[in-house]
Amino acid sequence: QPSSHRPLAMLARSMLRSTTFVGASARVASRAMSSDAAKVSLVETETPQVKRLEMGQPPVNALSMDLLTELKDVLRTARKDKECRGLVVASSVPKVFSAGLDLSELYQAPEDRMRAFWTALQDAWIELYSSPLVTVAALEGHAPAGGCMLAMSCDYRIAADTPKLRMGLNETQLGIVAPFWFAEVMRSLVGTRQTERLLQLGHMASMPEALRLGLVDETVAADAVRARAEEVAAEWLQVNGAARYATKMAMRGPLLERLKSSAAEDTEGFVRFVCQAPVQKALGHYLATLGKKEVWWRGGVVAVARGVAGAIGVVFRL
Repeated sequence: QPSSHRPLAMLARSMLRSTTFVGASARVASRAMSSDAAKVSLVETETPQVKRLEMGQPPVNALSMDLLTELKDVLRTARKDKECRGLVVASSVPKVFSAGLDLSELYQAPEDRMRAFWTALQDAWIELYSSPLVTVAALEGHAPAGGCMLAMSCDYRIAADTPKLRMGLNETQLGIVAPFWFAEVMRSLVGTRQTERLLQLGHMASMPEALRLGLVDETVAADAVRARAEEVAAEWLQVNGAARYATKMAMRGPLLERLKSSAAEDTEGFVRFVCQAPVQKALGHYLATLGKKEVWWRGGVVAVARGVAGAIGVVFRL
């Protein structure tokens, strides 16, 4: 096993130790048992007018329809909260910010379910990307695919200066394609050339590389990420809120309107793509590796884990 892959292999093992594969019926049962547990919470901080939004769906904060719906609802609650003007977006799950989309929502699912899932993703993204609150992502763990999208959609990103941590839109490594709104958000951060390269390769950048590229705004010691995120949020709150938000929407409004006006078309295109036999076969391959510690494929380690939220396939490619 190459030494450069060991940190990711260790993550794969830690994720899989917390999961058990006992067949499709286990997914239904585990989801039923966890349905009452909050997957997204709004937590008080010691910084005035700044609260923390925590994703807490072990083992990897897979973006299931339930989590996405809660994320949208909590963002709306925070928007209406007069005591909240800033949000630190974080994870209560060790080592992972969010591992991206819950692939069990896409594999052999009814088309209506896929449409509802994609709509939930669109709605959650729109709520985050257009939030009038100051939003600061606190990246203490890996953020592939949808996890990277959530971080990029915040106003500012602070990451642990741990080289083994990775983030990026790695959809091509899963046999799927990042939607245009994922790509456009990345383009706004790192430019067209780097976005094209990162998307085609499905590249997962280390946090030092992410800092150089502009995917994150700063890195700090792992134990200082949340405190620094609160500090940054407080600094941004010193600016006139109406003027800041008007500026934010002047920059982000065109992309938001583009998705809103084409949401149905975007959803149907997604469903048609995912329902293709080669795509379903690729998804099935990842989900079939449940219970295996590591799968080596094309120079990367594929860690596939099942938790109470379902199944998620995550590719970390160096």
